[in-house]
Amino acid sequence: MTELENTTSGIDRRTVVKGAAWSVPVIAAAVASPLAAATTDHLLDISVNAECYGIDIGGFGASFPRWEVAVANGPIPAGTVFVLESSAIANISLGGLGNGITVGAIYDGNKRNITVNSPSSGFTASINGVLDVFLAARFTLSLLLLPDGYADTNAANNSDAARLSGISLAGLNLGRCTEL
Repeated sequence: MTELENTTSGIDRRTVVKGAAWSVPVIAAAVASPLAAATTDHLLDISVNAECYGIDIGGFGASFPRWEVAVANGPIPAGTVFVLESSAIANISLGGLGNGITVGAIYDGNKRNITVNSPSSGFTASINGVLDVFLAARFTLSLLLLPDGYADTNAANNSDAARLSGISLAGLNLGRCTEL
């Protein structure tokens, strides 16, 4: 009589149980990692306020917008990016930024980034000249990006706008700013 061999194919049940036991902590860690990465250690209250400055006499003169950027609870971290947006962005000169702040090239046809390169308690961005003729262009400065680990607690305050009409004649800059 021939003896039947007991052959089983596949994976032993004990191996499956051991594998499952080892995978539970690995899966738990993988699920928790994105949550830990998404947490913010630094909560900031950044404000952007537009105002008009210069000389404006009855609608004539040199009145331009500027934005005061401040933070209520700690410095604005290096790597923070703001964006100045307008259809007339190529028609202005921007100044008043101070050390550690750089202005990028125009992109998407109507935007310029302003980057904080070293921690700052705040800065002023001002339009200080007109390079062409334009009417009632809206300029908006907004917080665009904070570095990892930072969050803004009051997003309603991190953007503001002003309207500007301007002309440049023989090196003389004339502008009329209106706060919005």
